[in-house]
Amino acid sequence: MKPQTSQEKPLHPNTLLQKETDARTQRDLLFEISADLLCIAGYDGILKQINPAWTHCLGWTEQELLSQPVINFVHPDDRELTLSARQTLTKGQDLKNFENRYLCKDGSFRWLSWSSLPYPASSSVFCIARDITQSKEVEQHLLRINRIESVGVLSAGIAHHLNNALTPISMTLDYLHAKERDQAHRKMISVSQESLHRGIQLIQRLVKFSKPQPLQSGQIHVPALLKGLMELLSENVPDSIQIEQQLHEPLPVLVADANILQQVFVDLILNAIEAMPHGGKIHISVSSVLREHPEKSIFHQNSSEHFVLFEIKDNGVGISETDLPRIFEPFYTTKKHGLGTGLGLSTANTAIQNHGGFLTIASQIDAGSTVEIYLPVTPPL
Repeated sequence: MKPQTSQEKPLHPNTLLQKETDARTQRDLLFEISADLLCIAGYDGILKQINPAWTHCLGWTEQELLSQPVINFVHPDDRELTLSARQTLTKGQDLKNFENRYLCKDGSFRWLSWSSLPYPASSSVFCIARDITQSKEVEQHLLRINRIESVGVLSAGIAHHLNNALTPISMTLDYLHAKERDQAHRKMISVSQESLHRGIQLIQRLVKFSKPQPLQSGQIHVPALLKGLMELLSENVPDSIQIEQQLHEPLPVLVADANILQQVFVDLILNAIEAMPHGGKIHISVSSVLREHPEKSIFHQNSSEHFVLFEIKDNGVGISETDLPRIFEPFYTTKKHGLGTGLGLSTANTAIQNHGGFLTIASQIDAGSTVEIYLPVTPPL
């Protein structure tokens, strides 16, 4: 240690106090402006001090967050793991990169990654949490893409072999039906043909899903498209279902594959009908929309400024919050066993994406579902 010389004078107490005050002010400022969630919590799980990032991230006020145990804000599925992590801290061990979900005031959840340091002298824990929700969503999206690609490859192989196996069966049934004169036998053959036809339709969907066909694009006038759609559906809409149409003119001409779009709309409307077994109402709305809400994530992937929005709304049974994130997965269905293959929404979503558009679904149990299809407006051919 360097000895104090006669020229050096000890710092005045006021100077020391000022330096301590300045240092504390700087720490408080860093605490206030940090984008990460900073906090001091007790071993009992009660927050003692938090920074404004908590409110910015989760929506709760400081008073709401400090008024109850922090475990109350943790996702129910993550609470046991969170309590176990707290025990690790109370034993004096650090905790790094611990992830769990926290409840936001609007009812959603955010993923947080924690680094925590215990301070046994005051039975406290100093914590830093980073919002990793977006990276988690990207990770899940990539996993779904990889899974769908794998299923697509498998589906192509299955469809090929099934088609080879069913073709001679179909030819044989056609021959027997033409030759058979006994009405009872002919009826049995007809039932077999119908079942085989459903199987062939499933194979065709597998092929479309695994190997999308090239688009046969042409100019489409939306009113004419809807008129043809209603004609196709005329025999499949029960009397208990009412379909309303609302066209917000003027509507631009679309450049798309009319046959594929019609099939997508037919599938979606039939889904809506099946969701209302006791009757109900389907509202179809079409409008021209501009890129007015760039914050919407669906617009981030498309440079188009002009879209035609098709909205199909029903008041059926709805889709649960658990099922909703998975409805576009191939072979995942909310229908009872034997009533659906789970390929309808997958192929519809793929078809719309192949047109450069987006398909979104919002739904609640017993409150119905709303499907929105955005198709970009491109220059006419």
